Amino acid sequence: MDEELLKYVNYKWIVSAIYREEGYIENNCTEDDEFEQDFFCTVNLDHMITILEGNLEYQMFDKQKLNNIASAMRYFIQKYEHDKDKESKIASCNRILDLTKHPKGKPIKHFYKEEYKIRNQEPLKRVTPDIKIEIDKQLIIDIKYLVALTRLSDKIPVGDVEFLKSVNIFIYEYPKIMMDIHIYQYLLYILKENQKYKENEELQRLNNSLLDYFNETEKKDEELHNQACKQNIFSLLFNSDLERSLTALKESADFFDQTNFDILCEYIIKNVETCMFDDNIRSNAKELLHTFISENPNLNMKYSLNELKISLNVHENKEFKEKNIKFYRHIGKQYRLYLPHNDNLMLQRFKKVINERISSTAYYLLKILSIEEDYGSISANPYVANYINYILDNYPLIKENPTYLDNIEDILIENKYWLQYNVKDVASIKESLEIQKKIKKLRK
Repeated sequence: MDEELLKYVNYKWIVSAIYREEGYIENNCTEDDEFEQDFFCTVNLDHMITILEGNLEYQMFDKQKLNNIASAMRYFIQKYEHDKDKESKIASCNRILDLTKHPKGKPIKHFYKEEYKIRNQEPLKRVTPDIKIEIDKQLIIDIKYLVALTRLSDKIPVGDVEFLKSVNIFIYEYPKIMMDIHIYQYLLYILKENQKYKENEELQRLNNSLLDYFNETEKKDEELHNQACKQNIFSLLFNSDLERSLTALKESADFFDQTNFDILCEYIIKNVETCMFDDNIRSNAKELLHTFISENPNLNMKYSLNELKISLNVHENKEFKEKNIKFYRHIGKQYRLYLPHNDNLMLQRFKKVINERISSTAYYLLKILSIEEDYGSISANPYVANYINYILDNYPLIKENPTYLDNIEDILIENKYWLQYNVKDVASIKESLEIQKKIKKLRK
């Protein structure tokens, strides 16, 4: 299981234990050493501290659950108070014990209202004792459903309303779960099977809501895939070593398909109006065009070869040069780079830098869209913040997706450490921090 997903499963497990009856945690610890070891692991203790310190903005545990936590902490402290190997955990338990007396955050009613709204996909006006009991039960059984989901259990929970409520909270708390193709397909199968239970109105309402979410997700994924294909072609056009890239691409028969060819042709035709291709980029476009045609003779031509050639045989007159500079200035701003003045030497340097940024952007975009990515190597670059700013400005679907924002934040954190220890450039570090602030604003 993916490490991040395992952490989420573990979090739901400790919540389930805390929401059970008084003495549940201590009794299980007494009878099962593995339970004790798992519950009092450092990650869980840190997680409890974070929650009690107000990380959720509102309190998550009522008086009874706080008593359950406090009782469990006292059990561990008394059992291991003389064990030097447990000193760190004892300190955490004491911190948790103190926080249970005065937990931080808004009143717990806000927690129950939010839980109800997410699970039931409808707002709640007032938290009643019955609602509280209902949510408490769901918080206990979440772990059962989550384990079944992550293990793709043969005992498929079809026709189960409570399962759908748990799925709603899983997607809200851990949206990355939807990026696991096996879990995604497993859930989709259940939702389609649930359509047979037409007599259960609540089941159908929740099921239809999730099906709408899945349909919307698929549309957005398809759109992002198309945008990534466009960025890949665009980046190739500005590549300073296209021949080397094409040699590698020829090993992949999938690249020279109709979709990528159509994208290339649209860029070539579009260039007549935008003048974004100067001489060396037009040379790349010609080479790329001929490689497509030679690699795949079955391509359909939306534009004739003559039309495409005319679009690339541009005379660089005054109007072209002005439009070309305008293009570079515009795209430069998206990389947070600015052309101070138009003298020829400065302009050529500026263009070279922008060409390099464009040619590498597809690589960064694909990394952000990937799952289970180690961001160590991708973050070892002083211009990471430039690439990410461009992607945030040009890909609104990424800005809307918390999973991709998480990936970007992970890259930026790695990049900040790399900059501090390798480049030690104040401007680059500041740039990275500014993009992190930009992401925090997007989350609000």
